[in-house]
Amino acid sequence: MSARFAGGERALLRELRRRAPPPTGGLARHLKGWQAGFLAVAASWIAVLLIIPRGAPPDHLPVPRLSPRERAELDARRMSLAREAETSELHGTARVLGSTIRELGRAEHAQDRLAVLAVQRRLEADARDALRAAPAALPVLRAYQAQRFVEAVRRWEASGVEDDALIELGGELTKVLREHGWVDERGGERRILPDDLVLAFLHERRFNELLETPHPLLELDLTARRAWLRFAMAHPPRFAERGPEGAERGGEPGAPSRALTGRRDAPVGGDAFVLRKIPEVEALDPSYPAMYARGILWMRMQRWEPAAEAFAMHLESHRDGRLGLRAQNHLRHCLDEIAAAR
Repeated sequence: MSARFAGGERALLRELRRRAPPPTGGLARHLKGWQAGFLAVAASWIAVLLIIPRGAPPDHLPVPRLSPRERAELDARRMSLAREAETSELHGTARVLGSTIRELGRAEHAQDRLAVLAVQRRLEADARDALRAAPAALPVLRAYQAQRFVEAVRRWEASGVEDDALIELGGELTKVLREHGWVDERGGERRILPDDLVLAFLHERRFNELLETPHPLLELDLTARRAWLRFAMAHPPRFAERGPEGAERGGEPGAPSRALTGRRDAPVGGDAFVLRKIPEVEALDPSYPAMYARGILWMRMQRWEPAAEAFAMHLESHRDGRLGLRAQNHLRHCLDEIAAAR
């Protein structure tokens, strides 16, 4: 064993164990037990790290995979359902529900709170009636409205005009797109960042939320969920950057403030949002390099200890994988930062 290991890394690991604070909740749950896991796997990698000239800062974040074939099949399934609504008559309760959803969209867009509350009460009753009388018609209705919504968004993108279909089917979704930073209006042109699959998913998720009653026939398509997560991880919503008082946050309850990083310029908000999405990606795609992705996100937030743990755990099971060398370099970078802060 080299003198450098005996005198440097071993002392560093002792210091990490001594200084590690106990997890307290929120994002800290991701740190729970990091000392034992990190110390167990990091020792086996110290010898490898000694031959790496220097660490590397985070480069790219892996996103969920989605092949062109999967995209085409998802689009075909969605379009087939939407066409069914055009070629066959929907059950009367489904048609009533569709009209009520459109009425709610108009009230939401007008920001008429009293009207929204009144329509929501009717919508609850209409949804119960449709689920009881014609549950099989609801996925068809949802697909049809989602397709009409996507078409309305593209017209808005081209013309800048929010037509009746967009207002009725989207409600406040156009406002949400803007607030999240998903509408690029620079240079006098308008570009909607989500593609058609993601737009359809957003509408279908809204449809389900409006019904407030889970049903097996209305479960969201797993490929559509991966398409959404792929987009959300590449374009975290802008609302995640600031809380109500201007403090950076992760866009969800319990998100860390910038005080957690000790750096005013640390990109806490979007990265904290993405960190919370990783368990969803793991559930949909077991091959996703979740520990490597966590390491990248913790590095961006300058949380060197949990980042080091994540990279070490990735290397424990993926030493020779496609991200192996990058993980080694990132782990070296984290250890250098931890040592510099001693």
